[in-house]
Amino acid sequence: LYSHPGTYSSYVDAKHQRLAEEQTIVDNAKRALRKETEWMRRMPKARSTKSQARIDRFYELQKVANSKSNKDTSKLQIEAQKTRLG
Repeated sequence: LYSHPGTYSSYVDAKHQRLAEEQTIVDNAKRALRKETEWMRRMPKARSTKSQARIDRFYELQKVANSKSNKDTSKLQIEAQKTRLG
């Protein structure tokens, strides 16, 4: 949940700005993921190994690119107490 002080129009503007920033983060992660995927598919040259830090970064980029792009903000679930008051 996000709270925003001010009017509804300023909230809508802030929401559009926040969504644009999130989309930029996802786009950057996808671009970096393409490069890292290409690197992961290449075999290491003779007597060398792949850097473990770079492999870990690849898996982190996968999570960021997949989780943020599949985010669904249209669902809202509200549970109410179902006892009768009278």
